[in-house]
Parts: sequence; C-alpha cells; structure tokens
Amino acid sequence: MLCITNNLRLNKKQYEALKTLSRASKNMYNLGLYNTRQYFFQNNKFLKYPDNYHLCKEDENYKLMQAATAQQSLKFVERGMRSWFGLLKLYKNGQLEDKPNLPHYLDKEGYFPIAYPKNAFSFKNGKVRLGISLEFSRRFPNAKKLLTFSLPKILKNKLSYIQEIHVLPMYDGKYFKIKYCYEEKPEPANLDYSQYLGIDLGVSNFATFVDTIGTAEIIDGKYIKSLNQWHNKENARLQSIKDKQAIDKITNKQIRLLTKTGVSKMLKNKGSWLR
Repeated sequence: MLCITNNLRLNKKQYEALKTLSRASKNMYNLGLYNTRQYFFQNNKFLKYPDNYHLCKEDENYKLMQAATAQQSLKFVERGMRSWFGLLKLYKNGQLEDKPNLPHYLDKEGYFPIAYPKNAFSFKNGKVRLGISLEFSRRFPNAKKLLTFSLPKILKNKLSYIQEIHVLPMYDGKYFKIKYCYEEKPEPANLDYSQYLGIDLGVSNFATFVDTIGTAEIIDGKYIKSLNQWHNKENARLQSIKDKQAIDKITNKQIRLLTKTGVSKMLKNKGSWLR
C-alpha cells in the first residue's frame, strides 16, 4: 500500500475539532486496552476485538467519534495485544531472553491518530470529507465543513484507490498531518535488464547519476547543505532561549522550523539543480 502525507493547514475551529477527536481516539484506545488487560488478568486469555467492541460501544468517546474510526482505535489495541501474546509465546519457549511487558496506556493528556477506513469518508469537488457522528455534529456547528480538506493533486485521479485516511497528531497535538493510503496496480514496465543506473551520494554534489549508455547527471547539494547549516544555527538559537526559560518541550517556533526545512521541501525543486 502506498501513502502520501501532507501537513494540514487548519483554522482555529478545525484545529479544536481535530484535537477533540484525537483525544477521543486516545481515550478509546486506553479504554480498549484496559478491558483487554483486565480480561487477561482475570482469565489469562485474550479478549478479542468483537467482545471488546461490545464493552466500549456505549462510551461517550465512541459516540463522539464516527463509529468506524472508534472501531479502528480498538483494533489498534487488538494488534498490540496480539503482538504481545506472540512475544510471550516466544519467551515461554525460550526463544526470547527478556519477558515482554504488556502494552502501556497512552498519556492521559495525550492524543492518538484517527483512522478512517474506506466507508468513513467521501469525495466531492476535489476535496475529501471525513465522516462525523451525530454527537460530534451537535457539539461543533458546521461539522461537515470542519472536516473537509483539499486533496493532493496527485490523488485526484486515483480516488477509487484510496483505502484509508489517517489524521496524525504531531508533537502532542501542536499540529496535524493527514495520510492517504491507497492501492494502485503497477503498470507493466518494459525494461532492458542489460542496462543499469549507478547513483553516488555526496554532500556538495547531493547525487551523481551515471548509466551504462554514458548519460550522467548531477544534483547540486550546495542548497541542501546551506539550508541544513541555517537550520542548525536557528535551532541552536531557539534552544538557548528554551534553556534560559527552563522549557522542556519542543516549542511552536521549533516545529515551524522543522516543517519549513523538511527534506521533502528541500528536494521539491530538485529538477532545477540538475546540471
């Protein structure tokens, strides 16, 4: 499955809406994990998702989320517990040295991704509309508009291929990303397996390409190098301010710096560096 991830540019109401749903998703995960752990302590057995679902479906967080997304949060619990049981089996068989710990609860004040399966979103006029619950629409006026976002251009002809959409809280909910997961049948390639391409990575020259027919291209790395130097200098300046103010967590200015100088942005116009 292929994925494309974008930063979400949100207004204040959209930001509050996603924080609320992301917090509810975290609460659903913790509730599902609590049920699963308690069932194991009492019965020494694994609580399967269908049974866990029936224990959670009347919870206020479940009702706030679109049903399919709340169920996905519970399925994350099942995946984690299945992995733990698999490790526990290896430990009991002597194939693992240290006894694995049970999955831990998420931070009470934290956030968790919101996963939308294929039946929980729709498309219209080049935009995606994420599903909402009745309770969410009561709490947030114009709820449908709040969860409607523009699609990346690359996906506008591939809507039928999109299988899942994840809303990801970044740096403790300071901003959000959206990830589109899609399946696409690969087109058969007519390749000449006698030909090869060599790639040499460097610094001043970010990458040098040479193929077996004598074609050579170079991507200039000086821009990336200078941008990286500026990033490090600016981050050191911000860090010194944090140290003086005894701030432990990453600041909004540091987050903006990270998103501004991300590798994808550095390489966005790489074609213009070919020489």
